[in-house]
Amino acid sequence: MRAGNSLGDNGIYEFGPFQLDAVERVLQRAGQRVPITPKALDVLLVLVKCKGHLVQKEELLRDVWPGTFVEPNNLAFNISLLRKALGEDGAAPAYIETVPKRGYRFIANVTELPPSNGDLKAIIPAEAIAAGVTASKQSRVSRIPVIAAALVLIAALVIGSGIWMRGRLRAPTPELNVRQLTTNTDDNPIEHAVVSPDGKYFASGDRAGIQVQLIDTGEAHLLPRPQSILSGDVWFPAAWSVDGSKIFATSISSKASAAWSVSVIGGGASLLRENALVRSVSPDGSMIAFLTVSHSNQPENAMNRHLIRGAEIWTMASDGENARKLLSSTSLTYIGSVAWSPHGRRIAFQRFRLQGGASVIYTIETVDLKGNVPSTVFEKLHYGSPSVDHNFPEDFSWLVDGRIVYAVREPVPAIRDSNLWAVKVDESSGQRSTEPARITKLAGFHMEGLSAAADGRRILFESSVDQSYVYIGRLSSDGKLAEGRRLTPDERYNTPYGWTADSKAVIFRSDRTGRFALYKQALDQQAPDLIPTGPGSPQFPRLSPDGEWIIYPNGPYPKHDRLMRVPLAGGPPQLILDRVNIDQLDCPRRPGSACMMLEATSDGKQDVFSNFDPLTGLRSEAFRTPRKTISMVLSPDGSMISTISTDPRGVIEILSRSGAIKKAVRIQGWPNPVTQDWAADGKSLFVSHPGLMQSPSGPIGATVLHVDFNGRAQPIWDMRGGRYAFSIPSPDGKYIAIRGATTGRNAWLLDF
Repeated sequence: MRAGNSLGDNGIYEFGPFQLDAVERVLQRAGQRVPITPKALDVLLVLVKCKGHLVQKEELLRDVWPGTFVEPNNLAFNISLLRKALGEDGAAPAYIETVPKRGYRFIANVTELPPSNGDLKAIIPAEAIAAGVTASKQSRVSRIPVIAAALVLIAALVIGSGIWMRGRLRAPTPELNVRQLTTNTDDNPIEHAVVSPDGKYFASGDRAGIQVQLIDTGEAHLLPRPQSILSGDVWFPAAWSVDGSKIFATSISSKASAAWSVSVIGGGASLLRENALVRSVSPDGSMIAFLTVSHSNQPENAMNRHLIRGAEIWTMASDGENARKLLSSTSLTYIGSVAWSPHGRRIAFQRFRLQGGASVIYTIETVDLKGNVPSTVFEKLHYGSPSVDHNFPEDFSWLVDGRIVYAVREPVPAIRDSNLWAVKVDESSGQRSTEPARITKLAGFHMEGLSAAADGRRILFESSVDQSYVYIGRLSSDGKLAEGRRLTPDERYNTPYGWTADSKAVIFRSDRTGRFALYKQALDQQAPDLIPTGPGSPQFPRLSPDGEWIIYPNGPYPKHDRLMRVPLAGGPPQLILDRVNIDQLDCPRRPGSACMMLEATSDGKQDVFSNFDPLTGLRSEAFRTPRKTISMVLSPDGSMISTISTDPRGVIEILSRSGAIKKAVRIQGWPNPVTQDWAADGKSLFVSHPGLMQSPSGPIGATVLHVDFNGRAQPIWDMRGGRYAFSIPSPDGKYIAIRGATTGRNAWLLDF
């Protein structure tokens, strides 16, 4: 035991609203069990027992993983899980303080209670144990001394025995059981996981391949990878056959996607169909629902397995024959999960339609097998990012009892968490017959990738632990990254959007307080300064041409229909324009120049580019184009516009301020770029691209490119765990601010 450690090894530790039982290995909040992984609980026990004292990272690794070599990232991952379970912010911790480069310290007051008595259960009647009531649990909830709690419980049982005999007291509702199934690290998140129809097994996919595991014992085996699927390709399970003997899987390579049938016993795999992403199997096992990827959506850019742009919904027989298209979508529409109804008469699916003004219409819809007009079960209009909308359902599954169960984000400040809701749907009409009802109340989980056992009593979900950070790199004269470091050390979402005019500080957006706000942090500063913007959630901020103001869309939640400005030096926010639907905006770095905004017409068919003065609010339309623009940025002097569109060839168009095409730049070997910004001298671009199969970032990461106007691309930075990166050079051209990201994803199981 370390010096200064005054707590025992077998007590119950109380801090804030939490109780941690070292014997039962249970963490509770106000009497309710908090789901937590075994290793994260081990870390918490070490920190709590050493309260007030610094615990070095090496000590934690040695104590929690004795005799095992473990990457330091594994410790950081478990600290992140602890912060989620405790509901704290790493930037302003109430429990776990991070000491940079050294370790962690538990800073909350801790009270040690008497240890739980494992022998107490012997004096509790068997009926109480069968009902799930134990003296140890009762003592923790009520905080009555152990013996007194037992006496109270026994007296209550004697008094109530007559009632039980008359059958007037129903047994208590079983507690929801949550357990972790996989323990993958951040650099190897699971791609997807599905539970078997009988609920006894699950299959998961990661960089190693597809693994099948017996849930109760942990016994597992890796399925052989077909020779045509290379080690760098993505290969994950999508659904089980009804009898559990096969897994229907999806592979994605740099050239194509494909659907496979894989034997669970022998491991042999047969190709069912190319250009297919398996989604689900019909209840009788005869049909498979799958997505096809259109020509405008290359496989390497379809790696978000839950959202595919421009996809079509198809069905085919379980042997790959008799394929038939049910539904098409446009290039501005994403299709997510697809599920069969309990009796196989309909198919439900997620649809995301991109609208003007940075808005999205989200729906859960059902369609019959003839492909008639779909029925809408759920519809919601989002303004800005759906990630800040707590009514945003992120994934769903259709259970045997007719309910569609879906995950919904929690409100501020718990916007990273989600829980399950359910609504009953009539299979004949495809419309809901009840109002939504909440069915879980858990903390610390971001639920997606839902799958259910045939009886609906077990639901598997994937929970991701992700963060984004501001990375500062020093640029050499040829535009390459010479050296760099992480500016924001917290475990939140941080996205850079600009620099101060003197190139000494970065402007970024972060949710470090549980809601999104704007911050400024100098390169030599340890913590950022908040930029007060009032109520609402500020979006994609830009610095005014004179460098004195931050310009940003905002408004009453959830809509962002006001264009605002706030003095960089400090002061109240001011209104520039009201009732606008800004998709994007940018400002040049030359004082006196006009800024530019991008809006969509009401019918969603055209992009409208307009000049505006950030000081007077005067604006005028410059030109229009067909609706296709993904990214728009102004050159440093304000004379040109660079645009990225939905063009599948990855062409960047350089336009004049009147819309005339000056140059078309096709990036060699890198189709479909995502974000961009001009180099400080206005002679090249910095572009981010979703990782390719053959790139260092791999298919789950992103790459930052330095691109000249001849289309030659030089990769300068890669990351695994994020599908996009913002790369913004400083005005003096010496530095670049990059949005980096890490994503951990594991599978969990709910027993109802």
